This record gives sequence, C-alpha cells and structure tokens, in this order.
Amino acid sequence: MIKFPKEFVLMGTDNDGVRHRYSVEKNDGFKGVFIKFMEELGFDGAAIKKQFEEHHFDDETEEEVYKTLKVSEIVDVCKYYKNNEYELDVFYGKDKIILVIRTNQKKERVRRAKLLDDLEPKSTWKEFPPKPLKTKHIVRTT
Repeated sequence: MIKFPKEFVLMGTDNDGVRHRYSVEKNDGFKGVFIKFMEELGFDGAAIKKQFEEHHFDDETEEEVYKTLKVSEIVDVCKYYKNNEYELDVFYGKDKIILVIRTNQKKERVRRAKLLDDLEPKSTWKEFPPKPLKTKHIVRTT
C-alpha cells in the first residue's frame, strides 16, 4: 500500500480508470517523498535520486562537477519513467508538479487500489478559498 506523507500536498486528482493524474504543490519536501513514492511503485530509488543531479565537465579543473538540483530549479521539464507495472510522466511546472500514472490493464484493479487506498488519510490536501458566484442580471424589455 502506498503511503502519501504530509509533504505530498495534493492540489487535485483525476482518473479515467487506466490513467491517474495528481497535481502536487511544488515544495522542497517533494524530492524525498517522490523518491520513496517511486520505490513503493517498484522503481530504483537510487536511479530516481540521480534524476535530481546535474553534472558537467569543467575544462579548467578537468573534473566532473555534480550539483544536486532543488525542486524549485526544475521548471518546464517532463520526465518519463516505466517499469513492468507503471508508466509515469512527471511535469515540473512553475508552481506545481503534475504526475500522470498509467497502469497495465491486466491487473488494473489491484494497481488502482494500490494507488488510491491510502490517498486521503496519508496526504495533505491544499485548501483553496471559495470562488465567488457569478450572477447575471437579466433585463426584460417589453
């Protein structure tokens, strides 16, 4: 069962039976939570962690230079992950992160339950202020 910790601040969710979409608040706690989340889905945590590293060759020192990226530094980037059970697209926007998770239809019910069972009690839902109702004034002319 996947546990969605409090740092996983959900802003919205949607699914069509095979594809599940989660909108998550972009914050510094996301990286660690995401790595654990991916491990629970059967992905290699070390490989996922490397996705948050940037490296280049420094011509002056002739060495590889590594930098750990902050989540806030990743903007307008889409990452793709796949294993035997799940396919994920993760889009890093300016203010939120969108995860699209697709499951294999053969074992859909089990995988869908695995994704959704613990969602509500184990995550924080972002609250939005209520939107004011728009009213129309109808003027009759007779």
